[in-house]
Formats: sequence, C-alpha cells, structure tokens
Amino acid sequence: MNVGDTFINLNEQSHFHLWFVVTQPGADGNVVILNLTSQKEFSDTTCQMVVGDHPFVTRASVIYYHGARLVPANSLDEWLRRGVLEARPAARPALVARIRAGVFASERVHPTIIEAVRRCPWTHSP
Repeated sequence: MNVGDTFINLNEQSHFHLWFVVTQPGADGNVVILNLTSQKEFSDTTCQMVVGDHPFVTRASVIYYHGARLVPANSLDEWLRRGVLEARPAARPALVARIRAGVFASERVHPTIIEAVRRCPWTHSP
C-alpha cells in the first residue's frame, strides 16, 4: 500500500471505519494507519473532516489519533488480496498532509507513531 491509500476492514468483529495509510513502509516494513470516526462531543478535533473531504465522509468526522497503528505493509496487501480489507478511493495529497500534521499536533498520539511519521520522507507539493 502507498501513502494516501484507504481501506475498510470487512471483518465482522471490526467497526466499519475508513483507514488511511499515512507513511511509506519503514525499515521494519511497517506503515502507520489511522482511522476516521464520527465526531462526538469528546472527540479529538485535531483533524476534522466534512462531506467533500473524501467520498467516504457523509457527516462530521475526525481522525482517531489515539487509535493509530503500526502494521506490516505486506499484511495489509495480503488482507486486501484475501478480501479481509476493501480498498476505497485514495485520499488527496492535501488531505494526507492534514492527517499527518495532526499526528504532531494531537495530544493523543503514541510516541512510536510520531517517530514513524517523522521518519517517513513523504511530502506533499501543491
């Protein structure tokens, strides 16, 4: 998977959230993924999204920074092939840049996630 790719997890035990890939694989082969969730009163509003930001967004939503994960890129690719995950339209580079900026701004991000995003050389040029 590449920076900006998105997917949903079709596992029935998983919540129906859109996930964003926000780094290239690191030396360990892992990528950082973050999910979108409906905005609630207690939500981290570091990165808010509205209809039009991505085709999946149908109401006020936020990136759930506390739930960011480091996962093996090859596992994501395998789960896509097996139908465990379903690819969705890629995020525009400007949206990926907003999500990535939020990693450094949110107070709810684990230090290992911050470091993985910091190490990723991906940049957005408008």
